[in-house]
Amino acid sequence: GTKRLRVSTRGLVFVDPPYQSGSDTDLIAALCSHLKTHWRSARVAIWYPRGDGEDAARRANRLHDTVLAATGDFDVLDAHLTAGASSRLRSSGVLLVQPPYGFDDDLRSLLPELADLLSAEGSSGVAWLRRS
Repeated sequence: GTKRLRVSTRGLVFVDPPYQSGSDTDLIAALCSHLKTHWRSARVAIWYPRGDGEDAARRANRLHDTVLAATGDFDVLDAHLTAGASSRLRSSGVLLVQPPYGFDDDLRSLLPELADLLSAEGSSGVAWLRRS
């Protein structure tokens, strides 16, 4: 596991849970907390579905709050992409813990182009949840 990694070893952990059980957010928090302690140089990308309505907003806010609490003072960036209303998965996001320097600018230029390719109704956004 992560206890055997050298402290200076860098890496990316991509988390893509099914979000079908209520415990997925808690497991993500436990993973982020573990990595903060045992692999501080790890970068984490957490995919999550975005949807319409209050329930979807509540789930996204809970995930944001949970990740912020579990990651201490690490930077956390939220990036999302929304395709047209006819898409099966209309919108999704990624929380990035400890993203590389300048990655927010890269996403701000890339995601609008990708959204336009997916749909004329596409949109995107990039926002810091916490930046030190």
